[in-house]
Amino acid sequence: MAKTRRRLLSKFAATLLLLTTLLATGACSRHANDYSAFSTIPPEGWKYGTALLYMPQTEDSIACGTLSIIVRHSNLYPYRNLYLEVTSQQPAPNGQITFRADTLNIMLANELGEWLGHGSGVTFQHADTLSSHFQLLSGAPLRVRHIMRDPLVEGIEQIGFTFTANTDK
Repeated sequence: MAKTRRRLLSKFAATLLLLTTLLATGACSRHANDYSAFSTIPPEGWKYGTALLYMPQTEDSIACGTLSIIVRHSNLYPYRNLYLEVTSQQPAPNGQITFRADTLNIMLANELGEWLGHGSGVTFQHADTLSSHFQLLSGAPLRVRHIMRDPLVEGIEQIGFTFTANTDK
């Protein structure tokens, strides 16, 4: 009787361990349609007209979700805001692919010159949501370039995108 009880408890413990492992693995795994990538800007600065290119790859050919842009900058950035142009390909209602260009004014500092992003030391990070209903085409390029009046923008260290796919199907 005691042997049978020990066997049942052992099987129960093994099953519980297996279920806990599966749940933990599923909770930590990345959704197949999520995407993030960063480009590093040369230390001498970001030249006007130089576009950064991103080629997101997702499991689905089209994924809908939230697209955000992340700007990492140092104290050397001389302005309060950063004007960017983001170009993407979007599906049109007629089934064709169209090009879309969005102009962004990202506020990096307040009126007093205090950085709005998070960070410590000399690097700050600021995120801004472009769209919460963005349709990301797998393999289609995302391009970003600064459209400041300055031909060489200093103090920007990295520009990145994050895309979080909607989980409802």
